[in-house]
Amino acid sequence: MTKVTYTPHDPTDPHMNIWNGIKFPANVPIELDPKNRAHGYSVPLPTKKTDPVTGREMLEYKETWVSMIELAKTNPSFQVEGEAPALARKPGRPRTPRTSEDYRSHAQAWISASDDFEEMIQRWEDEEPLRERCEVGDDDKSYLRPFFDAKVHQLGGSPEKHPMQMVVAE
Repeated sequence: MTKVTYTPHDPTDPHMNIWNGIKFPANVPIELDPKNRAHGYSVPLPTKKTDPVTGREMLEYKETWVSMIELAKTNPSFQVEGEAPALARKPGRPRTPRTSEDYRSHAQAWISASDDFEEMIQRWEDEEPLRERCEVGDDDKSYLRPFFDAKVHQLGGSPEKHPMQMVVAE
């Protein structure tokens, strides 16, 4: 048995984490058995493979059972008994959206993080070339509109005067 402890780092982190059906109260060690199949699950792990036609090396992902203990060793929110804590990853540069689905996620993130209605309008207008490159259509804009409207309402903006108003919801 190995003790694994959930250690929240930020005041907004939850006081309990449920992982793989197991409750981890903050800062309370939970014993896990590395051989118990219930204390692990299948994850896609990469293996290198050579394409027989082109000879190029590529990655193939194979579902492999991994113990939660091994997974916790690489997660900075968990501490495994007898192991050095995993280092938190530094935030990287956000990826530029390339598809309409990417743009939806991108827009939802900045809309929810917005705290100024005028900046939201400006950003929406500034991202028109990006939306064109991502081939964002009316269906994508209709999908985003409720998020935009809700944030506008939350920030006290005028719903009839924002750029998403031009999008007709289906």
